[in-house]
Amino acid sequence: MKISRNIMLLSALLGLLASGCASTGPSFGDTVMAEGNAVADIGEQWEEGQALIRKGNKKVSKGNDQISEGKENLADGTSMVKSGEKLVRDAEKKYEQSRVVLPAK
Repeated sequence: MKISRNIMLLSALLGLLASGCASTGPSFGDTVMAEGNAVADIGEQWEEGQALIRKGNKKVSKGNDQISEGKENLADGTSMVKSGEKLVRDAEKKYEQSRVVLPAK
């Protein structure tokens, strides 16, 4: 990941400055450039996070709409089933009542 790489580079540069091991350490410009790269990577990560938040919020909104539509479908479907069951019962009852028993011969 860019952030880890740049932080490691910055740490290494700062370590060299602090240790005094090198006869000439990184210049001020090198240090500033390393910090700038690390900060730029943090900015990119922040922008990526913001994009994911926007995308996630859209999906949550869409999901809530689907839940609302699903609840309406459940209510409508349940009502239709009840109406259909009543029609079937009434039809069966009328059929039983209308059956003509023929006299035996």
